[in-house]
Amino acid sequence: MVTLLKPREFPLKLKLQKILQCRSKLPEDIQLYFSNQVKGFQGEEQFDELLKGLNGHGLVLNDLLFELNNSEFQIDSAIISHSSIYIFEIKTSEGDYYIQDRKWYFCNSNKEAKNFMIQLERTEASLRQLLHSLGIHLTIKPFLVFVNQKFTLKQAPKDLPIIYPTQLHNFINHLQGQLSVKLNQRHMKYAEAILSQRKEEDQYRNLPKYALEELDSGVFCENCGTSYIHISNKMIIKCPNCLCSEKMDEAILRTIKELIWLFPDMKITTELIYNWCGGAVSVRSIRRVLVKNFSRMGYGKNSYYVEKRDRDSNEDLY
Repeated sequence: MVTLLKPREFPLKLKLQKILQCRSKLPEDIQLYFSNQVKGFQGEEQFDELLKGLNGHGLVLNDLLFELNNSEFQIDSAIISHSSIYIFEIKTSEGDYYIQDRKWYFCNSNKEAKNFMIQLERTEASLRQLLHSLGIHLTIKPFLVFVNQKFTLKQAPKDLPIIYPTQLHNFINHLQGQLSVKLNQRHMKYAEAILSQRKEEDQYRNLPKYALEELDSGVFCENCGTSYIHISNKMIIKCPNCLCSEKMDEAILRTIKELIWLFPDMKITTELIYNWCGGAVSVRSIRRVLVKNFSRMGYGKNSYYVEKRDRDSNEDLY
C-alpha cells in the first residue's frame, strides 16, 4: 500500500458556506462559487478512493498550497515514487469540449473555454522551481485528470497528459507498475521538505460579509438544513423534513462549533449559545454540553467557555 502522509480534509471554508446557507440568503454568485467548490472537493475524494487501491511504494500528499515569487499555486494530489513525483490536477467538468489551435472551446456554443493545460503547465513550472530550491531531484510527471463521466474532449492531441474518465482504472493499474521500487529515508525527507513549504489557506477569503445579528438563530438539521423548532428533553431528535436522526447533545455541540467557526474571537457564554440556538434548547442542556466539551473560565456572570486544548477546534462534525 502507498503511504498517505497528507490526507485531504473537508475545508473549513465549505463548512462556513454550509452554515451561512442555512442561516442567511447568499447571493447567487456566491452560492454558485461554493457549489463548484463542493463539486471539486467531491471529485478529489473520488480520485483519492482510486489511489487507495495502489499496492506499490509511494508517498501521497494531498491538497498542497504553496507561495512562490509572490504567487500561489496548488496541487490537488501528488505521489512521490523512487525517482519521480506525480502531480494531478483533478477536474469535475462536464459537457463536450474540443481543442483547436491549442485553445479549448465549448462544443455547443463554440465559445472559448478555460484551458486547463495552461494551469497544469504553470503548476509544473512552479513546482520545478520549488524542488530546485529544496535540493530535491525528482522528475515531475504532471497529469490532468477528469473524473466526471459526462466529460468529453474532442480533437485533443494524443501527447497531452490527460486522463479521461474511461481511462481512470487503466491508468491506476499503469501507475501501480511504476511504484514497484521501494523507497528509503531520502524520500521521506523529500516529502517532509515539501510539506514544510506548504502554506495555510485563508479559509475566510471569498466569504460574503456577515454579522451575528443578521444570521438566523436555531438548531439546523446537518443533512438538509431544516430548522428544529423545539428539541429540549429529547435524547434523539429527528428532522421533520428528511427524517434523519441525531443525538441531541451532538446537535447542540455542532451548533456551538458553527458559532465558533463563524466568529472565532467571540467569547462563548451559556446565554450566547441559548440565543444562537433560538430557544430550541434548554439552558440546562446547553450548560451540560459546554461543561462536558469545554473549559470554563472565570466565575459568575463574567464566566465563559473555551475549547479544551486536547480538542480540535475544526473537528469535522459534518
